[in-house]
Amino acid sequence: MKGRAKLVAIVTFFIVCGGLLPVIAMPLPYEGLDWLSYGAAMYYGDAYEPDNSRQDANWCGTAGDSQYHNFHVSGDENWVYFEVQAGSFYTIRTQAKTMGSMADTVVELYNSSGEYVDGDDNCGHQTDPALKFQAAYTGIYYVKVRECQSRWGDAYWYLLNITEHTRIYLPIISKHHS
Repeated sequence: MKGRAKLVAIVTFFIVCGGLLPVIAMPLPYEGLDWLSYGAAMYYGDAYEPDNSRQDANWCGTAGDSQYHNFHVSGDENWVYFEVQAGSFYTIRTQAKTMGSMADTVVELYNSSGEYVDGDDNCGHQTDPALKFQAAYTGIYYVKVRECQSRWGDAYWYLLNITEHTRIYLPIISKHHS
């Protein structure tokens, strides 16, 4: 081992915006470290984890406030639920590409029984999905957001917001001629 450095690995920690903490491990030339691979990384989940199933869904308001989510492991899904009024209109929107993220989000809507209702899957397009729908009943709906190709890491994040739209009824003015 003459001439070899005593240090066998370098581990670098970077604190990245949003609370992500990638760990990059790089081995130095040393036969005993076959277990240490190049580029290994660990990313922390967002503040809403665990939210990988309908049963673990977190509440999301419908006033248009944004929630920050990320895809911190391969196959990560993020679920939220929200309350609706029958006949009201809602828009579910993710912002990733427009905010500089590499995430290509897919939005899926489920009813209170867990049955698929609708979705916006624009995989591969350069636009963020926006799903608009009218509530069929008063109660709870669920939203699942996933990354189109199951990619993950510190570059794969998005903002989610759900907005209720109020219909505006204008009076009809008719001029009656006698």
